[in-house]
Amino acid sequence: MVTYHDSETGDDVEFITNNFEISALEVANLYRHRWDIEVFFKWIKQNIVVKTLWGYSENAVKTHLWVAIIAYLIIARIKADYKSPYSITEVAMLIRISALERVD
Repeated sequence: MVTYHDSETGDDVEFITNNFEISALEVANLYRHRWDIEVFFKWIKQNIVVKTLWGYSENAVKTHLWVAIIAYLIIARIKADYKSPYSITEVAMLIRISALERVD
């Protein structure tokens, strides 16, 4: 068991690991980054609507996942470029709606 003290929150966090070759700080950083990745995929599942898969082969699922990630990154870039106060979900909705609008 590795104990890490978070100086920002003042909390002690305990991790169980079987890797005895890395420091407590490295273990804490690995878990912190793992959580960031899990939050990202939770957002993908909640906000990128996949009604039906393009296919069920490994390649089709991977392709679908990459397209979802690319879509997220494009929307995040648009949000950042325009300094939009809207959430990424709201920006995606605005793009989805306005992409089909006819303008002169």
